[in-house]
Amino acid sequence: MKKLSLVMSLVAGVAILAAACAPAAPVAPPSPLIIEAHVISATGCRPTDTFARGEQPVAMAKVVDGATGEYLSDEDLTSVTWHLEGGFVLDHIYGPQPKEEPVEYYWKACGPIPEDYPLGEATWWVTAEHEDGRTARYDPPYGDAFSRFIIVEAPAE
Repeated sequence: MKKLSLVMSLVAGVAILAAACAPAAPVAPPSPLIIEAHVISATGCRPTDTFARGEQPVAMAKVVDGATGEYLSDEDLTSVTWHLEGGFVLDHIYGPQPKEEPVEYYWKACGPIPEDYPLGEATWWVTAEHEDGRTARYDPPYGDAFSRFIIVEAPAE
């Protein structure tokens, strides 16, 4: 009987040890955030890829939860930011578009290109951060007519 008790104890111990050493069940990675973005001119709200120093580009974005397909608002995201290479950054605010009789809601950022910003082509991108810590970055597709961002000298007054 003592042998049976000892064998049972050993079997139980091995079973407990095996369970403790078993790999944990895989955890699903968090769903991605998907950013849709474009830049327009503040003058006439027209798409363009060329801006003069001092001119105000308007960066517009929507952020989608990759798991649900739902657009995310300021209740979900802690930040949406437009970046222009060289350190020029504009924070987006969430609001209706157009302001009068809104049709859609966008994340929007607007601000003048610094007067001393280097002339020529520059790269831009948008980042977003969800309140749960997920982040995303949108880089416009290379070759798209409006993925370029060209800074030119402001016209003489």
